Amino acid sequence: MQQITDEDVAKLYTLTLRLLTSSLDESSQHAQLLVGQLPEGFPKEIPLPPGTNVIGSFFLPLGNIKAIFEVAMPSHEVLTFYRQALAEVGKELGIAAVPRSRELLQRWHDINLRFRLNQSWKDVIVTAAPLSSDLTDLRLNIHSQI
Repeated sequence: MQQITDEDVAKLYTLTLRLLTSSLDESSQHAQLLVGQLPEGFPKEIPLPPGTNVIGSFFLPLGNIKAIFEVAMPSHEVLTFYRQALAEVGKELGIAAVPRSRELLQRWHDINLRFRLNQSWKDVIVTAAPLSSDLTDLRLNIHSQI
């Protein structure tokens, strides 16, 4: 088995940042890739369900955040959690993407929610996809509208 070096880790970090950003966007120079943590600017009005493990996050200075979690509960329960929690601090919006087929459209609606937060005017897209019957891949994409 090949040994992973610190240089390999540094190259992987650089590769990941470049895949996630554009060299044409100046704010990309200040992007942060955080392993096992959330950025300081993570909105306080977005709760995390019980049993949540932070995998990591990606942060751009303009307030855009992509965060990935594992949650020890079924995906439909995670979506119910967010539908209730975010309804208290925002308004549910329709899903903006249009998948290519009816089957994909139904699947898309089965695992996604979209809200606009009242106070910060941020859009939050919640994606909760099952990893197993009681483990969910949770992704929160937070986009600043200001």
